[in-house]
Amino acid sequence: MNMAFLFSLGMALLVAIFSMTNRDLTSLDKISAITIGIWSATLLFGSYMHWPYAGEMILSTIIPLSLYLILLSKGLFDKNEFPYLTILASELFLRLLTFWE
Repeated sequence: MNMAFLFSLGMALLVAIFSMTNRDLTSLDKISAITIGIWSATLLFGSYMHWPYAGEMILSTIIPLSLYLILLSKGLFDKNEFPYLTILASELFLRLLTFWE
C-alpha cells in the first residue's frame, strides 16, 4: 500500500467520524458529510482491492455529489468542513468522469 492511498482513506474516514461528533452541524450537514466520507472511503478501498462491482459503485456517486451541491446552496462556505468535503467531492466527481471514458 502506498502512502497516498492510506492518507486519502484516513482523511475520508476522519471527515465522517468528526462530522458525527460535531455538535455545531445541522442534521443535513452531518448526514451529507458522513455520506461523502464513507462513500469516498468505500470507493477508494473498492478500487484498490479490485472489487467486482466497483463500476456500479462509481455510478452511485451521484448521491453524495448531489448532497454536496445541496450543502453548497445552503451556505457551506463558512464551515470548517468545507475544504475537506470539497477535496472528497472533487475526487468523487473525477471518479464519475473516468467511468465514461
